[in-house]
Amino acid sequence: MKTNIPIWFGLADIGTRRDRRESFLAMDAYFDAGGRQFDTAHCYAAWLENGEGVSERLFGEWIAERDVRKEIIIATKGGHVGFGHYPRPERYLDPALVRRDFDQSLERMRVDRVEVYFYHRDHRGESIENLAGFMSSLLAERLIDHAGISNWTAPRAKAMAKALPKVKFWQNQWSLGRPTWEPTEHEGTTRYHLPEDLVVAEECGYVVMPYSSTANGFYGSNGTSGSRFDSPENRIRLERVNLVSEKTGFTRNQVALMFMLSQPIPPVEPIIGTLDPERIIELLSVSFQRLSQETLDYLDLKTDTWLS
Repeated sequence: MKTNIPIWFGLADIGTRRDRRESFLAMDAYFDAGGRQFDTAHCYAAWLENGEGVSERLFGEWIAERDVRKEIIIATKGGHVGFGHYPRPERYLDPALVRRDFDQSLERMRVDRVEVYFYHRDHRGESIENLAGFMSSLLAERLIDHAGISNWTAPRAKAMAKALPKVKFWQNQWSLGRPTWEPTEHEGTTRYHLPEDLVVAEECGYVVMPYSSTANGFYGSNGTSGSRFDSPENRIRLERVNLVSEKTGFTRNQVALMFMLSQPIPPVEPIIGTLDPERIIELLSVSFQRLSQETLDYLDLKTDTWLS
């Protein structure tokens, strides 16, 4: 399953930070710039009172009004831990509950299938065999083409790949900047990719699909946004992003995204979350641009020398 542009458009904020008109303009901008891969989830917008399902429903309206279903790739996610306005049972990855999530997502988006379906969180109380079995049932019914996992550890990801060869995508946080938050041992926590994750991803054939791939705008804003990435180490990276930007003519945001697109292994298809049409066009314009290994090492603080 390939498209020309390996960048996904994340829909967490449509209908929330932006109203219907602005959300449509953002999706139009991504589509018109050549983007075809959309990432959403059952829980998106549920952090707002009466917000559950808003993101997927608005996306479904856009699909219908623009008549683009045959041209796009849809990924959505179910099986999320409870929070705020989104109550969940303790066994939030119970196959019966995830199937309900899946069916509701299809209904909201007005589609009869999706290309990729993710477990949005992991729960070690659910066996890999049961989780793989549920995804296998969706594959057998031809309701999905590929399975995915989100916020999983390397050992569980490796076990899933062994149990379910059709699992393809692994969606944890990953960007040039390391977050200031740390994953916990609690079930259902968010996770960012560690070096050992990438070894497992290559070994198992995963396509890595990182969210917050430009560090929540930390680099693009010159450090005024993306507070969860504001650390002394990332400030040094920011200085280097500024230098690379100055010498190459790419914007800071483009440099941050190209850092992800240029990773040699494993295959990386980053998610962008901005709803600013101009920013979307700016980012998609570097879909086929790549940084040298020397530049990657310099940005990632693996060397102190860089020749532009």
